[in-house]
Amino acid sequence: MNCLSGRIELLERQGGWPSAAIEQLDYFAEKIRRFTPGFLPDYTEHLQHVAVIEAAYESDRLGTSCRPDEFLKLIQETKEEE
Repeated sequence: MNCLSGRIELLERQGGWPSAAIEQLDYFAEKIRRFTPGFLPDYTEHLQHVAVIEAAYESDRLGTSCRPDEFLKLIQETKEEE
């Protein structure tokens, strides 16, 4: 709830182009709603996203550009060791 106006904020677009972020949040929420106890989903399809995010954080920390593919290799190597 927005404290200043007393209105509830909505995460939806009014007209215009569809929002990829909203579609992703809807997909994520649907996965949670349909959760099956004992079933462990495979998150490997999202490792590329994690690599991009990690490269962004490291780039900011170092003040230089970092390549996401290097982080993806590191993430995949760590996953294979498990």
